[in-house]
Amino acid sequence: MKTMWRIILLAAVMAATGTYARAGSLGADSLKGLTGGVYVVASFDSQGSTNIFGLNVDQIRADVEIRLTKAGIPVLDAANDKGILLVSVRVVASANVGFSYSVDMSFIQPTVIVATRQVSLTTVTWMTQPFLGSAGGAPRAYLDIRKSLADQTENFIKDYQAAKPKPATAKKAGPQPRKAEAPKPAKAPEEK
Repeated sequence: MKTMWRIILLAAVMAATGTYARAGSLGADSLKGLTGGVYVVASFDSQGSTNIFGLNVDQIRADVEIRLTKAGIPVLDAANDKGILLVSVRVVASANVGFSYSVDMSFIQPTVIVATRQVSLTTVTWMTQPFLGSAGGAPRAYLDIRKSLADQTENFIKDYQAAKPKPATAKKAGPQPRKAEAPKPAKAPEEK
């Protein structure tokens, strides 16, 4: 019975967290101006266990970092003053229900208080809708969690790349090709 209350409490907390996020992502514009790469912090909570069905904090971080690197987004080895990508996975196991889990991703950045013009705190400026799920068996839960990590990472990549300024295309030196024009109709000769 105690486990059931934990599951209900976890579901209520996860649902409450989700009410603040829109479908898609929150704050994609806040990723404008980011330079130098992204530092990833992963957390994994499974009722005190650091590993459940082969999933652990290192696997979670690696899944995210590999996708970022493939997309051309540098992954940093240490935090910088630009922000941190937070990845959180929570799993609750129950003999009656199986597994309940949530996966969420957010980006935190230093923020400036307008009145004082000083950086004084960090704030979540980008986030995805948390993924909430349950499965009767570990294989299904494992696959759902990994797919959600992939989907949320792709959302971050899409927003990060959209926020980057597009490089100006330089004109090539030398003669430019001329545009093909349709031939003008010939004039009929004038009669004299």
